[in-house]
Amino acid sequence: MTAESAKAFEALEGQARDLVALFGRAGYEFVAPAILQPAGVFLDQIGEQVRGRSYVFTDLAGEELCLRPDLTVPVSRLYLERHPQAGTEARYCYNGPAFRFQPLGPSATHPREFRQAGVECFGAADKAAADTEVLLLAVEAVRSAGLRDYRLRFGDIALFYALVDALDVPERWRETLDRLRPQVACALELAPGCRDWQAAEHALVPAAWRRGEQLLLERGPAAAYPSFALATMVAAEPSTVELAIYRYCRAAADGEADTVERLVAIIRRLGPPASLARVFE
Repeated sequence: MTAESAKAFEALEGQARDLVALFGRAGYEFVAPAILQPAGVFLDQIGEQVRGRSYVFTDLAGEELCLRPDLTVPVSRLYLERHPQAGTEARYCYNGPAFRFQPLGPSATHPREFRQAGVECFGAADKAAADTEVLLLAVEAVRSAGLRDYRLRFGDIALFYALVDALDVPERWRETLDRLRPQVACALELAPGCRDWQAAEHALVPAAWRRGEQLLLERGPAAAYPSFALATMVAAEPSTVELAIYRYCRAAADGEADTVERLVAIIRRLGPPASLARVFE
């Protein structure tokens, strides 16, 4: 080991101790699952991208093993070993090495061996509160490591709303977010792979409108409201009849019978899409 790598190693060890201490103060027990994991059980639980970069081998006894490519699955296995019924609340933290093959070769940003620190919360009764707790603790850990320029990416819309509920934001902002929840949920469902607004717009408008038509025909205007709201909100220039159909569904969802009646008459005069003609006969 060179002097430079020794210094880096010591710096990482110090950072690891600080992170584990931070997690411990928050009530998370430090655990150290085995580096060698059963390949079959482990690889069945991770995505194809990670599976293809895992170091897998067969030992002299014929057992297929792998070097853990991350620590989430090993920590989950440890929890199930301790609590086979998965009915007990437990909080674990970890900081240790993981291993992944790098197709383009190892580099400073994509090493074959790297450290992973994190926390896992199991069996919590209030899952949204637990998600928020973990997220806020992760932010605190990132800041304690000296990072200031970072971004958060959410894979669960419920986690985003739980975080918003935990923040001290003006009530009018909270009310606006509450009103948009159905549209946001619909957008995430219809265009989960979109990475930018332009791509999302092209994908969402027709998809949301088709979903709205289907729900209007099968379940009625109140069920179709979020989809039509999303379609008209994202579309650059929604047509008059599209806006009328959206407002009709919104009025039905709000229980405004008189408004519904007036909007049905307007939609009949404008001429509804052929796919919805029988709704407005």
